[in-house]
This record gives sequence, C-alpha cells and structure tokens, in this order.
Amino acid sequence: MTYAKGRSLHFPFLLFNASSDMHLPRDSKEMAELLKESGNEATCHTIPGTSHRSIVSNVGTPKDGLTNLIVEFIEKNSKTKVK
Repeated sequence: MTYAKGRSLHFPFLLFNASSDMHLPRDSKEMAELLKESGNEATCHTIPGTSHRSIVSNVGTPKDGLTNLIVEFIEKNSKTKVK
C-alpha cells in the first residue's frame, strides 16, 4: 500500500480477490482507492462465492467469474481483442 500512495504509475490496474479471502477484499479496495487518489486507473472486483483456491480452479468452468473480467480489462486497455 505504501508503494501505491502518491505515485502515478501511468498504467491501469485490475485487482481481484476471492470473497472468502480473509482481509483481501478490504485490502484490495484500499489499494484501488490509493491508486486512484494518486491519479491511476484502478478497478477492484471481489469474485462472489470463491475462496483463495477456487478463484483459480474455477477458471474455464461454469463457475468462472474471473476470465471475462480479465478479457474485458485487456480489451479496454489495449488494442488487443481477445474474444
């Protein structure tokens, strides 16, 4: 958090975490706010119904709540079309 405070890093950030990831949902929101306050673009998502393990193991399954967020982020912030 200290690193992000007061620094404009000139690239967008996508932060995500599992909903049952102890303090990470709170930490991610705080990090996103610090980045925004410093002039950076930051998006924060908590993936519902996931744990630290399932957020990754669900990728590519019907329970996947992460891949579309990543694809949309890449397409929004680059000239690359992923789909």
